[in-house]
Amino acid sequence: MYGSHVSLSAILLGITMLIYLVMNNTQIEQSGNKVGSFHIFFMIFMVVISNRFCCALNIYYLFFNVVTFLVQFFLNKCVDITEFKNRVDKKIEQLK
Repeated sequence: MYGSHVSLSAILLGITMLIYLVMNNTQIEQSGNKVGSFHIFFMIFMVVISNRFCCALNIYYLFFNVVTFLVQFFLNKCVDITEFKNRVDKKIEQLK
């Protein structure tokens, strides 16, 4: 099922997907929702399936995850979330 070899790019993809899942899980729990077991199943599914893909596709997904981490990191450092939420709430109240 996994294949005749173990692809390092597939393992790295799985690690970055796990980190992404943990990062989003903490953000989603703060809003009151929980990440279901579907996300964990999808991560395992992608590692198993991506082991058979060409390495370039795995590296593309890996690069996309790393860029997403960097964007989230810099947004969290540069943008005050509570102030942003307050501004959005004020705009919504004005539109009502």
